[in-house]
Amino acid sequence: MESPGIPLAQRLECEIPACHPRLDPLANGAYLIDLTIKGEAFVVEYYPRVGLGISRLRPSGYGWESLDSEFENEDALVRHIAGLSGPG
Repeated sequence: MESPGIPLAQRLECEIPACHPRLDPLANGAYLIDLTIKGEAFVVEYYPRVGLGISRLRPSGYGWESLDSEFENEDALVRHIAGLSGPG
C-alpha cells in the first residue's frame, strides 16, 4: 500500500525544494516527513486520529513531547513551511 504522505512530500519537494523532505511512512496511514530548513531539523507528523502538525527537533529533547504547531489542512502547513524557509 502506498503511503498517504507521498503527495505532501512531493508537493514540498516541488514548491519548497530547499526543505529537502524525506518521507518515513508508518503503520495505519501515519507518516513523518523530515525537513531541513536553514540548517535546522523539523518533522511533519500525521496521525489519522490526531491530525497534521510540525515540530522543530531539539537536541535537548527526549523524544516526542508535542507538536509545535497543528494545522487544519496541508495548504496551511505548506504556507507555514514556506514562511520558515523564506528570506532571512
